[in-house]
Amino acid sequence: MIKCKTVREWLPLLESDAHEGDMPKRTELEAHLGRCPECRAYQEEQQRLREVVARSGEVRFWTEYLDGFTTRLSRRMDSDAKSRGWPADWFRQLEASPLPTLAQAAAIAWLALILVLQFPSVEPALRQILGM
Repeated sequence: MIKCKTVREWLPLLESDAHEGDMPKRTELEAHLGRCPECRAYQEEQQRLREVVARSGEVRFWTEYLDGFTTRLSRRMDSDAKSRGWPADWFRQLEASPLPTLAQAAAIAWLALILVLQFPSVEPALRQILGM
């Protein structure tokens, strides 16, 4: 019995006869589609999407738009490649995925607290670093 995720990956096997070497997979896929209404609905949705795209025809872009797009893309890639320093990278990470970044900040706070409690002579140095 195959899983729905696998079925959705195998759906292109039903679209063309180019995959005739995969007949066992195709048979198993058709059997699953006969039993699973969610996968049938997904297949129908994908078919409708392909029909809409086929009816839309060829998309054409102006040369000026494409030139501007490639310029903007190159600029963006260059700016992403240049490091802005650890605070900017940290805030970018915080915006992208807050949970791991906040976990890092909590770990640093715990480490500072442990250092202060275990080594009282470290407290003045930590206060100076934190600007307190």
